[in-house]
Amino acid sequence: MDAVSFDDLMSEAEEKYAALPLRTRDGKTVNLRSIAMLPKEGRRAADVLLKSMGAEDNDDDTDKTEKTIRDLLVVVSDDAPAMRAEVKDYPLAVLMVLVERYTGSTQVGEAAGSTD
Repeated sequence: MDAVSFDDLMSEAEEKYAALPLRTRDGKTVNLRSIAMLPKEGRRAADVLLKSMGAEDNDDDTDKTEKTIRDLLVVVSDDAPAMRAEVKDYPLAVLMVLVERYTGSTQVGEAAGSTD
């Protein structure tokens, strides 16, 4: 059996936990990375934001939900300034559709608990 290299493992991880590419309105592509592919601090921040989105006291505060979703999208993006600019004026419904696509395509549920 051949030895496995870091590059082999990274390729497999990138395929398994593929990012969701988002084409911004100015034509740039920003990748929304799986939580499993984020550095440690990014995973922790994303985990806190995801838990905040699921909190019961957040249900009636749409402004807080909107800010939390925007913050999450910026944290998981590979280009925070471009993502921040892109989502700054997205309506809440669009943010919710985007985060639903993100969580459905990047296997967030499997990685959300892995903050170490």
